[in-house]
Amino acid sequence: MTGSTFSRPPIYEGVEVDLIIIFSDKEAGWQIKFNVNLGKDSRNLVIHFDVRFDYLEDRSKIVMNSMKDGVFAEEQRESFFPFQEGSDTKLCFTFEHTKITVRLPAGRPVSFPLRFPIVQLLYVSVDELQLKSIIIK
Repeated sequence: MTGSTFSRPPIYEGVEVDLIIIFSDKEAGWQIKFNVNLGKDSRNLVIHFDVRFDYLEDRSKIVMNSMKDGVFAEEQRESFFPFQEGSDTKLCFTFEHTKITVRLPAGRPVSFPLRFPIVQLLYVSVDELQLKSIIIK
């Protein structure tokens, strides 16, 4: 699948969301970016995790943001870019009390602060990529 939205079950603090992602190769329509969203709904995201291989002025960047009532806040950018074209990749999002921690390939975590109060995540979406599996534990 190239875009999926999941709305149940609720994800509570301390729960991990593991995503196994398949990257296409250039001959098969290589994606220049993909994103993962977690939040209350599509207009209220605690994290918009946007991986940009070659998108607009960004090359090999991870851009994170939040959205409240349909309005994006200030971006947080990471220059560490562990993604490889043509191989499966695992991302793990952990919902914590004050932040979302994302475990990237090669084990390096990045954190993103929760910018508005939320006790459960009801919305998970993955866009512009092929998702192999999602595990909520």
